Amino acid sequence: MEAFIDADDIAAVAVEALLNDSFAAQDHELTGPRLMSFGDIAADLSRATGRHITYAPVTREQFVAEQIAEGVDVDWANLLCNLYQVISVGTLEATSLDVGLILGRPPRDFADFATKAAREGAWW
Repeated sequence: MEAFIDADDIAAVAVEALLNDSFAAQDHELTGPRLMSFGDIAADLSRATGRHITYAPVTREQFVAEQIAEGVDVDWANLLCNLYQVISVGTLEATSLDVGLILGRPPRDFADFATKAAREGAWW
């Protein structure tokens, strides 16, 4: 599980950190608002797009081979695989209040991201 964060929230926090000295020399844990599995992501995408989307785990070898077949460099494919492994075993299972404290609003939920992206035609 992972608390996936919207890239727009990361950018907004970066702007605040650059413009507001009160955030200087501090570490911030940036997360989305809820812990999600890859299955949760598929469910949110299904609701947002009106399509039936499922998560099907693959072996490390399958993943790397599929990435290479799509033109991804082998080192990058292995790096991605390592990241997904870290997520899948729960190493990153944590949420933080930092985005809300910095921006004065809660972080954007993945479901909201998916709904907006689908409405704007991201997956058509």
